[in-house]
Amino acid sequence: VFEGILRVSNLYLQLCEVGEIDYLTWKTKFECSKIERCREELLKNIDETCKTMENDLKEWKENINGERHRCYFLNHFTMKQILNLRKELAKACTGKVAMDELPLQTFMLLEAVNKIIDPLLLANVLRKMIPENSIFLTEEGFKDEQKYFASDTEGEEILMENVEEEIDVIQPIMRKRKNSLETFTAAKETLEGMSMNYSEEYLLAALEHCGRRATEDELVAWVASDDYDEETVTMLCEKAKKNPRLSDLVKDVFGPEFQAINDEETFLCNMTANE
Repeated sequence: VFEGILRVSNLYLQLCEVGEIDYLTWKTKFECSKIERCREELLKNIDETCKTMENDLKEWKENINGERHRCYFLNHFTMKQILNLRKELAKACTGKVAMDELPLQTFMLLEAVNKIIDPLLLANVLRKMIPENSIFLTEEGFKDEQKYFASDTEGEEILMENVEEEIDVIQPIMRKRKNSLETFTAAKETLEGMSMNYSEEYLLAALEHCGRRATEDELVAWVASDDYDEETVTMLCEKAKKNPRLSDLVKDVFGPEFQAINDEETFLCNMTANE
């Protein structure tokens, strides 16, 4: 049993090292017993867990290698650097920090892709590739318009060519969009105030159905409608729990037990899904 646990531990460390997102918050528990039958079941459980982890490790490595071949610029970064970029950019994409307040190291890393990268350029590229994000900049970030237009017209074209996409110049949004968390929380409070007999799964299903950019009215209307059955609610709820674009909302509103993946959204997965 001890050797099996060590095997699980070793595989877990390997999965984290290569950045397999499903394992960044993964945990499990094995309960030992002196009863022979229970011990045999435990050994079987450990063996099955190891086989699953080995398959996941193999598939993830193949996936990363495929992405590195398809997108050459990923080869400028180690897996640890990619994880760090994902962590920092996810904070900006979920509206937790202004784009121009990200650590300097983030932009230094991205200079490997574009030498003239700056917060405005990066913000506009991410808005194009992941429209439902909550990116914003501080007021100071909009003062130097000359810098913006000089870098945006040239730099954005270069950066988007690196991901094989064309993009028009996007004007900076002068006001921060209403945070998705505020909208989702407001919808939850409205439903509770209406004394509706609904479970949290219904609101999660509504979020998956309507999307992250849905308004409070849209979420409430979906829950209050009769356009779905229990099977549909269950299916949508499970999809929401596994949706990397919704993971921050799921955790912040419902708690860690509803979270299917890491709190910080998978920037790498979002990039892959949108390419």
